[in-house]
Amino acid sequence: MIRRPIKTRMLGIAALAAFMTAQLIAPSSASAGTCRTPGCGGSVSNGTGGTIAVTNCWKTGGFAYGEKHPCMTNGWNLYADNAGVRLGPYDTSDGYYYYYDVDGFRVYSGCTVSGYWQGGSVFSYYRSPSQSPMWVRIAGLGRANITRIAC
Repeated sequence: MIRRPIKTRMLGIAALAAFMTAQLIAPSSASAGTCRTPGCGGSVSNGTGGTIAVTNCWKTGGFAYGEKHPCMTNGWNLYADNAGVRLGPYDTSDGYYYYYDVDGFRVYSGCTVSGYWQGGSVFSYYRSPSQSPMWVRIAGLGRANITRIAC
């Protein structure tokens, strides 16, 4: 038996542990665009007494239209990718595993959703009663702080 110095054996064990960890946390091609670490993607903070719908997926463009976002193949589901969920009053997406990376929020027909983006720029989105609901994209690590929902 060849005995290697302890330092070399420890480095070998550390390298193996690092490799195994990387294999466990590396996203598969099927989950590209999702993340599983708090704060790793977009988020929504609902600072109102109302409910705001969010989605953890996105197709293309800055806006989408309809009751459900077209990417929501798993419907309204707190425990799935490609899904949406309704955040209750004073709730945030930060605490929900499948919503660590929120990609958009919904503005109902006949409603205005107002707030500010992380960094301070203010937003206000309005949909008339005759228009379908609109989904607003949250790109990258953006954070939407919803401060008012008026319908």
